[in-house]
Amino acid sequence: WDDNLDGQPGPNEDLTAMLRLRYNLYNGGEDSARIRRSEHQLGEAQAIQRDALRQARQSLELSWNAYEILGRQMEFLSDHLSASEKTRDAYQKQFDIGQRTLLDLLDTENEVFSARNQLVEAQIDHQIAQMRVLNATGSLMSSLEIPLPQPVVEDEDPAMMPDDSSQEGMDGQMAEPGETAKS
Repeated sequence: WDDNLDGQPGPNEDLTAMLRLRYNLYNGGEDSARIRRSEHQLGEAQAIQRDALRQARQSLELSWNAYEILGRQMEFLSDHLSASEKTRDAYQKQFDIGQRTLLDLLDTENEVFSARNQLVEAQIDHQIAQMRVLNATGSLMSSLEIPLPQPVVEDEDPAMMPDDSSQEGMDGQMAEPGETAKS
């Protein structure tokens, strides 16, 4: 059946390929506008993502620097507290033998108190900086051994659940069957 087609003797060796294309030419450029809008939205989303990543890195860097600086500062504050306590003890002995005044002794007590407060504040700030580093790296919950919340999956349609509100009174007591709740 394939011989002598188109007035040519012998078998027909022509190949035919078909391509089907659907494009709405009469929609006023809506397709290209939608593509441009999608490209713009993608660009905005990428810019937001880059900004969030930059802020996260900056936050981590600041938290890490604070953590390291406060760690070094605590060493100096601990040495200062130790020296203040030694000075206070020496002043106490000198006060006991009458070589120091009560005002001198109270000044050294105040210095010990101040040094201790500075050390405690630095320790708290150091722990806060540590928590910020853990938070920035995404490991705060696991380091505190707090389990991640599980997503809530509702098996039943809430519209199919019985309405118990008509049987419950103002005081939280359940009404007897056949009775309405009394207010």
